[in-house]
Amino acid sequence: MEALQKELSKLESKANLSKPSSRIDDIIKLLEDAKASIQANPSSTKLQLAKLQQAATKEVDKLNHDVKEVYKGINSYSKALDKKFKSTSLEDIADLDYDAIGPLTGLVNRAVAMHLAREGKFNVAEIFMKEVQQRNTNDETNQIPTNLRAQFETMYEIVACIADGDLEKAIQWARQNEQRLNERRSRLEWELVKTKFLSIAETEGHAQAMLYGREQFSRFLDLYKFEIQQVVTGPMFVRSETITARPYPHLQTITSAEQREQLSAFFCREYCSLMGLSASSPLYLAATAGAIALPKLVKVSSIMKDKKTAWTSHNELPVEIPLPPSFTFHSIVVCPVSKEQTTEQNPPMMLPCGHVIAKESLERLTNRGVNGSTVTMKCPYCPKECKKSDAERIYL
Repeated sequence: MEALQKELSKLESKANLSKPSSRIDDIIKLLEDAKASIQANPSSTKLQLAKLQQAATKEVDKLNHDVKEVYKGINSYSKALDKKFKSTSLEDIADLDYDAIGPLTGLVNRAVAMHLAREGKFNVAEIFMKEVQQRNTNDETNQIPTNLRAQFETMYEIVACIADGDLEKAIQWARQNEQRLNERRSRLEWELVKTKFLSIAETEGHAQAMLYGREQFSRFLDLYKFEIQQVVTGPMFVRSETITARPYPHLQTITSAEQREQLSAFFCREYCSLMGLSASSPLYLAATAGAIALPKLVKVSSIMKDKKTAWTSHNELPVEIPLPPSFTFHSIVVCPVSKEQTTEQNPPMMLPCGHVIAKESLERLTNRGVNGSTVTMKCPYCPKECKKSDAERIYL
């Protein structure tokens, strides 16, 4: 990726349209000046046109040279992209008789509209949904909640306030939804109040912050007593010039632009969760995961095609696709016996000793008598014996 980054830097420096735009402005000025001179003195038309032709030709030549530099940068970057991401025809590797998206077109359209709404592109989302509904009016999966726009508009209004350093609207919203946030054990209201306290301490002084703290912190004493002690005393150490080893260093940048961005992202996650939506756009997650997985799947498909083999398992990929930690949404269990990931059909089972294996592994390890009764088995990882009936399913 370093070579690609280098080419991108060259593109940004070479493919600069400011010069061509300036040249065009100069040509327009030449034309306007010539027009004004001819209108003022019609007898000098030939002389003015001759001067205009000479000057305009020079400017056009310069413009062509600037544009060539732009095209040169674009072509160079395109070649670097082609070299890094070699194109492969999906028709060569795909099963064209099977359309995975076809039966779910309505859900895909809804995901696109929801993504546009989440990004604040409300007008684009409305136009998109109108065109989709004109094509298929009977598909209920195309519909999105009518109050969705108003909810997202409120969210973006509050996020804009947070970005400007104004937390009052966010705090009011958190208090209006206090019960639902507490059911989720959310820290949102405390984080907002804490940030506002530190912001006041930084801009108006510790005395004003303490007045605000006395009004607000009492409601959080049961849950965040230790953090309140840090927040109240932290600003005094930050402002001290004689103390070099300051405690609570994480409080020094609490009001920075980076912290406000993190607070905005935290607010959006909690806001969307109360709306019954995921923290991130499903369309973005699916597209990103697909982009990460596609090169490996293309390579595996090519190898299988050359060896004339096929992957016969359903709902399981032929290779492991490593995804970033942000794409891990729940815990997984890999059976230590079969080395396979557990599924709904093959769930994890916990033995009385505390070790966990997959249900299919439990079935294989369990010896059945002639009459079908289950005899004792030994745990694969410890000497303790148990029966199959003693194992309990684990729900993740």
